Amino acid sequence: MSTYQQQVTPFIDFEHAELRFNGEWLNKVNLPQLVEILARVPVSMSLQHEDFRTRLAEGQGLSVAEFVYSVVMAMDSVAITADVELGGVGRAPR
Repeated sequence: MSTYQQQVTPFIDFEHAELRFNGEWLNKVNLPQLVEILARVPVSMSLQHEDFRTRLAEGQGLSVAEFVYSVVMAMDSVAITADVELGGVGRAPR
């Protein structure tokens, strides 16, 4: 976190920004709740991610964890109700 904070300091006034850790809300989600949320997300929507499409076109597989990861990132957005969100460019766990 400190490295990330150093990188974005020129753009963000951390005296007025609120830093949150997604464990605050994700640790409270139980399996039935997660299944209920996942039931509302079409797989076709996840397959629109360029990274997923490229890998499938190259004959590589995708794990269930990768689909769940993208939904969890959306859950973050809902939970924090932020005006602006910043995050690193990353890939879902394989």
